[in-house]
Order: sequence, then structure tokens, then C-alpha cells
Amino acid sequence: MKLRRIRLENVRRFSEPVEIGPLSDGVSLLCEPNEAGKSTLFDALHALFFQRHTGWPKEVQGLQPRSGGKVAVGCEMEIDGVSWRLRKQWQKGSGGEARLWRDGALEAQGDAVEDWLHARITGAQGGPAGLLWVRQGRVRVDVDKRDKAASAEEQDARRDLLTAISGAMDDVTGGERMDRALSDVTAELAALETKRGAKAGGAWAEAEASVAHWDARREELRAQVAMFREALDEMRRTGVDLAALEDEGAEAERRRKLAEAAMALEAARRHADRVAGAEATARLARRELEAGTQALARDRAARADLAEATEAEARLAAATEAAGARADSGASAIAEAERAAALAGESARAAEDRLNAARKRAAAMAAADTRARLSVQLDRADAAEDARIAAAARAAQGPDARRLAEVEGLLQRRDAQRALRAAAAPTVTFEGAPDGAVTLDGQPLEPGQAVSLSTHAEIGLAGLGRLRIAVPETGGSALAEAEAALRRALSEGDWPDIEALRRAARAAADAANEAEAQRRTREALAPDGIAALREALARLPQPISADEEEEFQDLADLEAAADAARAEAEAGEQAAARARAAGEAARIAAAEAAAELRAARSRLETARRAVAELPDPPTDLEAREAALAEAEAVHDALLAEAPDLEATEARHARLLSMAEQRQRQIATLRETRARLRERIDQGGEAGLEEALAEAETRAEDARAGLDRILFERDTLRCLRDALQEARSEARDAYFAPVARELRPLLADLWGEAELEWSEDTLLPVALRRRGAEEPLDILSGGTQEQIAFLVRLAFARLLARAGRPAPLILDDALVYSDDDRIEKMFDALHRAAGDIQILVLSCRQRAFTRLGAPQVRFEPV
Repeated sequence: MKLRRIRLENVRRFSEPVEIGPLSDGVSLLCEPNEAGKSTLFDALHALFFQRHTGWPKEVQGLQPRSGGKVAVGCEMEIDGVSWRLRKQWQKGSGGEARLWRDGALEAQGDAVEDWLHARITGAQGGPAGLLWVRQGRVRVDVDKRDKAASAEEQDARRDLLTAISGAMDDVTGGERMDRALSDVTAELAALETKRGAKAGGAWAEAEASVAHWDARREELRAQVAMFREALDEMRRTGVDLAALEDEGAEAERRRKLAEAAMALEAARRHADRVAGAEATARLARRELEAGTQALARDRAARADLAEATEAEARLAAATEAAGARADSGASAIAEAERAAALAGESARAAEDRLNAARKRAAAMAAADTRARLSVQLDRADAAEDARIAAAARAAQGPDARRLAEVEGLLQRRDAQRALRAAAAPTVTFEGAPDGAVTLDGQPLEPGQAVSLSTHAEIGLAGLGRLRIAVPETGGSALAEAEAALRRALSEGDWPDIEALRRAARAAADAANEAEAQRRTREALAPDGIAALREALARLPQPISADEEEEFQDLADLEAAADAARAEAEAGEQAAARARAAGEAARIAAAEAAAELRAARSRLETARRAVAELPDPPTDLEAREAALAEAEAVHDALLAEAPDLEATEARHARLLSMAEQRQRQIATLRETRARLRERIDQGGEAGLEEALAEAETRAEDARAGLDRILFERDTLRCLRDALQEARSEARDAYFAPVARELRPLLADLWGEAELEWSEDTLLPVALRRRGAEEPLDILSGGTQEQIAFLVRLAFARLLARAGRPAPLILDDALVYSDDDRIEKMFDALHRAAGDIQILVLSCRQRAFTRLGAPQVRFEPV
């Protein structure tokens, strides 16, 4: 099977139909950014081949977009040189749809499509989705172990493939004698161990339990003996420490030092209080001096402000009177200039009216020809539009090309069913003279002519009688369905036969062509539309009467008169504007002068009140300065004699803490001594030394018993491994085909390297390189990914060589490969592309430019 084109309709982000293709025989690359729809394509293709159309499974639910609706997926593929097209559609709450076409003709529908898929693709190949289709994020070879059904189905596919290539499995796994020997050894080992270790209840487990018990008992007694000896040592140390703390001479010395520290602390605190009092006295003297200085400065500033405000008020009063006189003179000039401008404006408007009337009559006379031309053009455009509407209505009533194609397809289907029925029907041929003695349904049979018998027939034999033939119907239901579908399609449009439908389609097409021709005619006559043509006609001046034509005056004389009047009016308006500007400036200046005068008077009044409210200025600033100097001298003298209060407090606190700590230590040591005495008394009564000696002897006996059982276990393991090695030599031939396919691919990456295979899962479990065997689970993510990739390439090539090619689809594979490894993997892809079709889906646009494969993209349908 080779995919040629894939189509998605209403699938996740693709609410509108999209498709990718055509897909070539070798490697094709779909390289798009994240969330562009690559994994959506993978999941949709998986649903197309492996989800039935009749259900609503969670895999299909995950494909439905937020807007809901039907989910549809289709593809075109090639199998053994035959072109097939497959389409499935799912919808929640109602039955889905499945259709299959072969070379353009409908081959199957519904459950027949599912049966075809199982027989030709999914069943025959064991389902390639897990074996060859690598989903995003899968870096392991095996499928998800939680999906047991998929794992078993994939394992069966691998087993069927390898068995068909290598030979029967039973012929390469060894004889019955080896099986019995292996069974006996395995049974004896099973009595001792499991895959996880010693078997519960077995001899090995019991021996280990005995060893563990006596080892633990010995260690417990050793710990108790050690604790008993440590308790004796600690008892001696506690007595020494307690005697040192309870010494009377040392205690008297500590009390004397604490009393001296308390007296020194009290003296330091009293001196600190005197320093604080002297500092407060100096601070008060400083505040009184600052207050007197500030009061004197405020008095001087208020009197200076009063003198300045009085002078400003007198100056601004004179300026305000002069500005008022200029404003009155400007108002008179404005009135005179505006009267002159009004008279000139009336004269200009009268001249303009006479000129406009003359221009209107001239324009109406000049537009007469344009009006006639536009009227004819509008009538022709209206006629073309009416004809277009009528033709479009006729075209809409007939069948369109899609409907005709559908009915033609139904006709072809009916004719094909008739041909199939005729081909399957028996024939009768008359050999003899053409004398008319032999007839078929009343008509003479011509000699040598083969006639098909598709229904009941009657052969007449002159002189002998008649021969009735009953032919069983073959394919009758398919032919009846095709004929019924054709009749329904024709009856929907009241067409008596296919020729009537064709005539109606041709008539609709002719009407559509006529509508298009009338549209082009209308656009040629009215490029901007009929409404724009009507507006252009309406904008033309109305025609004038013969009397108005006779009254036409010379436009040049009227324009000259109007220009002179306009010039006079503009001059008058300019004079008035200048007068208004001068008057406005004088008015603004008068207003500003009045405002400044009001502000000056307000300031003068404020200054007078401020001077009246001032208190008498201070006169004792020198005495205040002397008092401040004396207070600062006293404070400095006390500060110089002050002891270090912080150091005194620290020493007193340290000595006090030492006394308290001594009392706590004495209490703790007395409590510890009592506890140790009790522990020593208990240890002496228990006989710990004798119990320890007995536990050591029992532990050695248990260890010897365990060693005997381990020797037996190791002997059985060696025997089992030898038997398995002998059988594995025979089984190596079973994996030889896939090993041959993998050998050149592995050599490109790791030189001399091979894979170790599991006989249970038929999958690799370890990589052997440089003489060492490494389980796959401990390899890096990149190496596991590359091995999984190469194994799928090998199985894909085996499928192709077995005559069952299937496409290999990789969704964001090789995400953990470095630059060097990824180029080697690209080489492996191209090496395998000669036998199989490969579709690579990736978001790593820069990395996959080196793949060198033709790119496909999502294209709207």
C-alpha cells in the first residue's frame, strides 16, 4: 500500500477541507511549526484505518472541533497498481458513513468497507500503526504496555512476518529433551527464586531470613553493649563537670564580680541622666534664639512689602485711565468701518447673483448634448440588466453541472451493473440452417449468433414444441438499487429521462452564458453602475426656455463687474477687520490694566493688614545667644566625663547570664547522673556480654547454611544458562532476516554493533557494541529513539520484501538526535526509501532541510 493523497474535513483546527499530496514513492516531508496540524493528520489517518465508522470512540471525539459537526477523513492510495479512494465520516448520535472507490467507481459502502480494510490492510499486516507508524513522543520500540490488545496484535504481526521469512518457529527452538531439561532446572530454580529474588517460603528465603534475624540480633546486642560502656564513661565525665560547677570558692568570686558590675551600671545610668538633662536645656535655648531671629526677619519683610505695594497701586491707576480712553476711541472707528463694509458687500452679492444666473443659463445650453447621450446609455444599460436578471433566473431553474455529474455517475453505475449482469448471464447459440425453425421469444435465431439469457426465455422448435429456460438472477439487487437511485435522481427535477436532464442542463448553461454576456454589456455601458449613471444625469443642469436664451448677457462684462464689486467689498472688509483688531487690542489692554490695578489694590490692603497685625520685634537676642552658649558648654563637659554605658551594660548582662547558666548546668548534670546510674544498673543485670557471644555463634551457623543454598542456586543457574545458550544458537536463525536488515543501518551509527532480541516479545532488549551489552532501558533517550527508528525501518523493508508494503509514518521523530546522528538517520531513510514509502512529519524546519526530501503542505480544497 502506498498513500497518494490525504484529505481532512472538519477535523480539529481544520474547519474547512484541506489535503496534502501528491505523496511520492520514496521520502516525503511535511515540515510545519508547532500546532500547524501534523499530529492531527497522524491521528486522523489512524482513525481512518483503525476506527469503525459506526461508533463514536474517544479517538474520534478528540478529532471533532469546538464548533462540532461531522468529522470526515479520506485518502487516495495505490495497492498492487490499482488506484483506491477511501473516505469515512463520523457524527455523534447518528450512524457514520464509509465509502470505497476503485479507479473512480464506487466499490463498497458501510460495513463492506470495514471488511475490505480488515482483509486487505489491517488484518493482513497485523495493523501497521503500532509496528510502522511512530506517534509523536514515542521513543521506545514497544507499544504502551497498558494497551495489552495493541501489544498482542503487534507481536503477532512481527511473529507472522519473521516466521514466514525464516521458517516455522518450532523447527528452530530445540528438541523435546532440551525442553524437559530446561523445565526441570526451571522448576528447581522456581522453588528457590523468582524474577525479583528469593521465593517466599523457599529454602533460600528462609536461610536469608535466618541470617538477617541473627545478624540483626547480633548488631542489636553489640549496640547495647556499646551503649552500656558509653554510659560508664559518661557517668565519670558528668561527676567531674558537676564537681567543678559546685566549687564554693569559684562561686564566691563570681558573686563578687556580679555585684561590682551592678554598682558600675547604676553609676553610669545616673551620669547618662545628667547628660540628657543638659542636652534638653541647650535644645530649649537654641529654639528661643531661632524664634527671636525669625520674628525680626518677618517684621522687616512685611514693612518692605507695604512700601512696594503702595508705589505699584499709584502707577497702575494712571495707566488704567489712559487705556480706557484708547478703548472708547477704537469702538467709534469700528462702527464706521463696518457700515462701509456692509454697503460694499451688498453691491458685491448683487453682482455675483447676476453672474451666477448667466453661468447657469450657459451651462444648461452646453449640457443638452450630454443629457441626450446619457439618456440613451441609461436606457440601454437598464435593458441589459433586465435581460441579465431574466437569464439568471432561467439559469437558476435548471440543473447545475454538479447535479448533472451526479446523475451521469448514477447512469454509469446502472450501465455497469447491467454489463456485469449481462457478462454473468449464460448464452445460447444456434448452429444450423437459417430456416426460421428455431426461435427465441418469438424471434428467429440466427446461426452462429450468441444470445445472452439474462431473464426467463422460451426457445421454439418447429415441429417439436417449446423449450423454456429459467435463468437465476445474479447481481439483481445491485442493479435494482442502481436503477432506483437513477429514477429518484431524475424524479427530483421532474426529468422524464437523462436526455431531458441534459437538455435542461444545456438550457441552464446557455442562460448563464447569456446572463454573463448581458452583465458585460451593462458594465460596458455603466462601468460604475446604473445608479451612478442616473446620478450623473441628475447632476446635469435643467434645460432653459427660449425666452431665457434671448435674455443671455455677455459673461465677460458680468464677470468684470462682479470682480470689481468683490474687490471693493474685500477692501471694505479688510478696513473693518483692521479697525476691529485695533479696537479689540485697545479693549484688551484696558481690561488687563484694570485687572492689574485691582490686583495691586488687593496686595496693598493685604500688606497693610499684615503690618498692623505684627507683634513688637524682640530686643533680647544677645541674651538668648549667651544662654545657648552656656548650656552647650555644660553639656559638652558632662559628655566628656561620661562612662561607657553600653560596655557596662554588656559586662553586667554577661556575668548575670553566667550565673543563670551555671544553675541550669548543675540541674542538667544532676538529672543526667541519675539517668545514667539507672541505665548502668539495668545493663549489669541483663547479661549483655553472654547474650552477644551466643548471637555471634548463631549468626555464623545461619551464614554457612545460606552459602550452601546459594551454591546450589548458582549451579542451577549455570546449568540453565548453558541449556538456553545451546537453544539460542538455533533460535538466532529466526531473527536473522531483521538482523541482516539492521546490520548496515547500525554500522552507520556505531560501527560493529548488534541488537539482542527477546524471544517473548520479538523486540530488541539490549545493544551490544565494543564487546559490552547495554540494556535498552539504561541508554539515553536519543539512542533509544534511534534504535526504535532503525527497527521500524527494518520491519518496513521486510514487509515490502514479503510482498506486503506499508508506508512508514514518523510524527516528530528524531527529536533527541544531535546534528551528526540526525544526518546519518537521514541517510538511513533514503537507503530504505528505495523499497518503501516514508512520510516524515516534523516541526524542526531548519534541521530537516538537510533531509533532501520533497515537501508537502496543507492546501485548502
